[in-house]
Formats: sequence, structure tokens, C-alpha cells
Amino acid sequence: MEAGYLTLTPAESWKLPASQHWVPALRGSIWGRLLALRLTGTPRPSLTEFRLFSHWFRELGFRDKVRSFVGVLKRLRTRKLKARQELVSFDRQEFIANQQDGESA
Repeated sequence: MEAGYLTLTPAESWKLPASQHWVPALRGSIWGRLLALRLTGTPRPSLTEFRLFSHWFRELGFRDKVRSFVGVLKRLRTRKLKARQELVSFDRQEFIANQQDGESA
């Protein structure tokens, strides 16, 4: 701003929600996804501060509600995301050494 590349002007409060009309539906679909994860016992984030259920209930039609829920169930099954995964340790020094060996070859 000080260099003159940006000019800031005050705007009315209705402009931001009007420019992002898709956000409530997106938040609603997230609630359906989290519900599917919860019912399958899969770890999930806690997003209580966003009031996702009210967006899911008000903003999505029946078809979109079902899709947000069933889509996650399908992904969990087809990609075997519910199965235990082996954690591989990451050694930063070894990684850097391998990167340097690859550059010199």
C-alpha cells in the first residue's frame, strides 16, 4: 500500500457475501462429509465454530445432502482409507543427502 500498488477503499458489508454465494452450500456439504466420517469411526477434524449443520439443512437440496454423505462412504471403501496405514518415519538429513546425490549423478 505504501508503495502505491494497492488502493484500499471502504466497501458495503453486503459485497463480500454476494461475491461468495457458494460458501454456505460448501459448508453444508462439509457437514455431510464429517457425518459420514463420524459414523464410520474415521478420524475427522472438529469444526464446531462454523455452524455447518445449519448450512447443510438450509442451503442444500435433498440430492446434494445425499451426495455429500454417500460420496465419502464410496471413497472410504474404494480407496481403502479406513484400513490401517503404516507410518514411515522421515529423516530430514537422509532426505537432503539423497537429493544431493541425485543432483551430482
